[in-house]
Amino acid sequence: MSLFNYEMKKILFNKKTMLLAGVLFALYGLMGFFMNYLSLNGADGYGRYVGLAEAAAGELDEAQLAVSTAAYDDAVKKYGSGSSMVERRSARTDPELRFHIAYVKYAEFVDEYYNGSPDDPKENPYGIYPLQTKLDTLEESSFEYKAVKGQLDKELELGAPVFANTVLWQGLFNTWGSIMVIFLLFFPLAYIVSPVFSIEASSGMDNIILSSKSGRKKIVTAKLAALITASAIMIAGYLAATFMGIFLSVAPGPGMFAGWDAPLRSIPDYVRAPLGMQIWQYTLVSILWLLFTGIVFALVMTLISSKAKFQTAVFGIGVFILLGNLILGAAAPGTDTLYDRIMGFCFVNLGRSSAAFSRYIVYNLFGLVTPFYLVGMGVLSIVGVMSIWLVYHFQKTRMVA
Repeated sequence: MSLFNYEMKKILFNKKTMLLAGVLFALYGLMGFFMNYLSLNGADGYGRYVGLAEAAAGELDEAQLAVSTAAYDDAVKKYGSGSSMVERRSARTDPELRFHIAYVKYAEFVDEYYNGSPDDPKENPYGIYPLQTKLDTLEESSFEYKAVKGQLDKELELGAPVFANTVLWQGLFNTWGSIMVIFLLFFPLAYIVSPVFSIEASSGMDNIILSSKSGRKKIVTAKLAALITASAIMIAGYLAATFMGIFLSVAPGPGMFAGWDAPLRSIPDYVRAPLGMQIWQYTLVSILWLLFTGIVFALVMTLISSKAKFQTAVFGIGVFILLGNLILGAAAPGTDTLYDRIMGFCFVNLGRSSAAFSRYIVYNLFGLVTPFYLVGMGVLSIVGVMSIWLVYHFQKTRMVA
């Protein structure tokens, strides 16, 4: 048995871990299925929503807005004020009302595209007119001027958002890009990769391995290759299970994959995204991003495992890191304080594609206007490379002559 196969069996391909992985994949699929099935009232309700949404697809239609606003106002009178109250009490069982709520919100997004929102901070505005106003107050030679002009130019290039049937894709990106990915994927990942080195240290086998003919370098290389492969398999399983669960929740109804070619900015949570992508393109970006961030996190866990003697201690440190990130990195990246900008690079933010791509966030990198996701890729790359180097270094220092 090759070293790589041996390490894969130890990390992933053993009865206990395969059982855990199977339970997790089933949980992921069921979660995606029921989350959408219940909110859309099954394939029947989704089919009715599809008909209305596809008929209204495109730029803002004032006539449709008038009809949707009237329907929404009637619902507010009946069920209470606020869209959240209306959605909780009736929209989940009434696809027509769900559509009208979505269209009214879409009209608000179009208005924000031009005029911004009252909730936007004055120092960090959004919208064509607020950006133009702020630009007039800045020195052309300043970094802030470059950043605001870059945002304005990008918004003008992308144009106002359009309406499309993207409700399933919104659910998919919620499972891939929201805080739940930390609990559903990163916590199990920390547990699965934690025995890479620590299981041998706890049993005393590391002293024998250190003096083996294979040499420490070959063994460490096999461990790292197995770790990256096992992590990729777990992440791919999470992505595939949630994808199937969400889209099977409306099968075999019409419009099962409707919206795949719509602009990314037609999804409410990404209406301010500075990306001119279609949804299918962003789906690939999200997959690659989660694979990248998940593997880097697994490498960090391997580094910890190389210095700890017990698997439980490694897993506990991993949980501590994630929970600490949740607390310290609760603020969204890109705000004005130095603390928040630094904490934007914790795993809780970098591990979620929505935090990286859903808004225009830039950093001053040697005077260059650099998007947050590019800086994040650089930080993750450095962390990953340093983790690999340190693992080799720590094991080399323990080499038995």
